[in-house]
Amino acid sequence: MRIPATLSVCLLSLSFGASAIPSAIPTGVTYYDPARAWNGYVVIPGSDNQTHLIDMTGQEVHRWAYEGFPSWPIPTDRVNGQRGHLLVQLEHQKDLDKEASPGNGMVNASVAEVDWNGAVQWQYGSQ
Repeated sequence: MRIPATLSVCLLSLSFGASAIPSAIPTGVTYYDPARAWNGYVVIPGSDNQTHLIDMTGQEVHRWAYEGFPSWPIPTDRVNGQRGHLLVQLEHQKDLDKEASPGNGMVNASVAEVDWNGAVQWQYGSQ
């Protein structure tokens, strides 16, 4: 009878541990120490199908009306020293292959380079 008692104690301790887990994961910047962090910017795809540039405090600095796969900043030495150029997704594939997933780029029907103002500089794919 000692094994069931030990098992019940283990299960009881697990249930208390599970109740301590928050029901929602916090989003945004939860802690920022400028003295210990490299100050910069982050390009993120949003759930609103747009690309956002945020600073280290979580404030949006800029937004492009294109979604990413993810969006990728283009180095300035490849665009005549201009900043703010991104590689973005313009259009999704209509019929997806079974191997396609958002992370592997196989859902893209068209990709493009856009500038800071969102103007398409070039595109590849369906038009």
